[in-house]
Amino acid sequence: MPFRGRRDGRPVVPAIIDDGEEVTCPVCGGTMYPRSAPGRSRHFYHVSDDASQSCSNGGESETHERAVARVEVALHQQFGENARIETEVDVDVSEEPTPVTERRADALATFDDWNPYFGEGLAVEVQHSHEDKDVQQVTHDYLAAGYSVVWIRAATVLLDTFNYDTIGGPCLDASKSG
Repeated sequence: MPFRGRRDGRPVVPAIIDDGEEVTCPVCGGTMYPRSAPGRSRHFYHVSDDASQSCSNGGESETHERAVARVEVALHQQFGENARIETEVDVDVSEEPTPVTERRADALATFDDWNPYFGEGLAVEVQHSHEDKDVQQVTHDYLAAGYSVVWIRAATVLLDTFNYDTIGGPCLDASKSG
């Protein structure tokens, strides 16, 4: 079950796409639509059965994709029209003393104006199976670029009780990796 699609070239999750609205699969380029089913998370499905069988998830687990989709929805609920919410966003860190030029946030809320609590925005990193990621270096890079960052385990995001308060609030502690 795909939990990410593209609309107008930008990543989207099923929860923010209306029934019947077409999106493009980011892996195979095929047409997908959102749907809900009892006992299952809202997800995208390929129009053609052939496309869904030949299409992989692009290297991320379904658990990770589903968790990122839920984080995006929570960020939309918290910030609404006050921030641009996106998934899989490259953050430029080329001006920082770091071994890379960009970091890819699983989810990112970016503000038009500097936010006194979050700076340029809030990067959310969802951890599922990539436990060897250098949390300290990645956190440093986001903070140096002016973004707050929070790390959260996919299992936490997928709990029925998950909401924005699980991600944090004005007093984020970026040093904790959960």
